[in-house]
Amino acid sequence: MKKIPILLTSLLIALSMAGCSNKNTAFNNSGNTEESSDPYKTMENPRKIDKGLLDYFLPDGSKAHFQGEGADNAELDIDFAMPYENYVVVHENNGNAIAQYVYEIGEKQITTLSYDLVDSNTDFPTLEEIKKMEPVGVYLHKPFEKGQTFGQWEIVETDVPVETFYKNFDHAFVVQSTEPIIGAENKSYIVKKYFVEGIGEVKRESIMETTDGEPLVITSTLESVSKP
Repeated sequence: MKKIPILLTSLLIALSMAGCSNKNTAFNNSGNTEESSDPYKTMENPRKIDKGLLDYFLPDGSKAHFQGEGADNAELDIDFAMPYENYVVVHENNGNAIAQYVYEIGEKQITTLSYDLVDSNTDFPTLEEIKKMEPVGVYLHKPFEKGQTFGQWEIVETDVPVETFYKNFDHAFVVQSTEPIIGAENKSYIVKKYFVEGIGEVKRESIMETTDGEPLVITSTLESVSKP
């Protein structure tokens, strides 16, 4: 049997222990709906937005289920919401912890504004809170061409087929990053994400070397989609 490095195992356990084990990922947005307008509309020179980038998220109110292989927390339930124009909030639940991501749609890129572990009763951040957020990374950046880099990510393949439990796609592109294993000097693992226009991320792979030198692949693959 392949053995996961001890430090990585500890990292997975820590993530599993954090947050809430409730598999319900329904958003709680009580009290925030009155702030759903976009203040940039009133500016003399409003920011430029590429509405096409919204095609890399499922529509507001959608849910997606990803089947997991290789680790218990690879199974994911993901909820999508757009409480304010040009902002997307995603809740990603692996059964042990819920991660909340806030994204901003820009002219050429999708910016990650925040990442937090939350519970199932956490409200959306208010628009005022979002406006104060300092970006923590870039989720995607155009053009979606091989060799394009943004932050620690690189587009390594384009126009490739990808099989999922939901359906097969013919024209995906793949972004890749090498991530360090915390606490393990000179140890790292590779993360690959497969994106399809009209849905967004449809598959995720984490590839790492085990103690016996063989690769261990942990995958989350799209299995079902529910739209409002």
